[in-house]
Amino acid sequence: EKVCIVGPTGSGKTTLFHLILGLVTPSSGTVAFKGKNIFFDLENWYDKIGYISQNLYILDNTIKNNITLNYGNDITNQKLLDESLIVSQLKNKILESPLGLETKVGMDGIKLSGGEKQRIAIARAIYRNPEIFLMDEFTSAIDQDTEEKIFDEFIKKFPNQTLIMIAHRKSIIDKCDVVWEIKDKNIIKVK
Repeated sequence: EKVCIVGPTGSGKTTLFHLILGLVTPSSGTVAFKGKNIFFDLENWYDKIGYISQNLYILDNTIKNNITLNYGNDITNQKLLDESLIVSQLKNKILESPLGLETKVGMDGIKLSGGEKQRIAIARAIYRNPEIFLMDEFTSAIDQDTEEKIFDEFIKKFPNQTLIMIAHRKSIIDKCDVVWEIKDKNIIKVK
């Protein structure tokens, strides 16, 4: 399913994501995946998820290494890399650059726009090939047209993966199967 979480600023959307990610332990209740508490085996949970944050970390390295996180002699999965470039709408950026994937991005991605940094983060999550994508306002620095292309590619390329996202644009919210709204410390299914 494609699941969207909406709500006003400060309502707890990111806190909910931190609970789902296993970064915050709930004071009561559990976070479960396939009936098992994720906190009993966080490593297994982390293998299943790909997280795209609104707070990005870009390494002073190449575009390729920022996506694959391969720094040694690790073999790159070229099929996954190509797929991540297509879905994240980075393919043209790579083709325009003389060094392509070997383009150095500078400290904290100084040579990239905010939208390009977000698309690298999206490509990084795709390259992990997770069962579940968790996206916290993952396109806040990307124009609406590119955001819709990315989301449409996600739906097309990953029909069997779960997408759980925080979003604000109606065009994306409308494409989700399920929408939950956080309001007044309650979560309500609105679609």
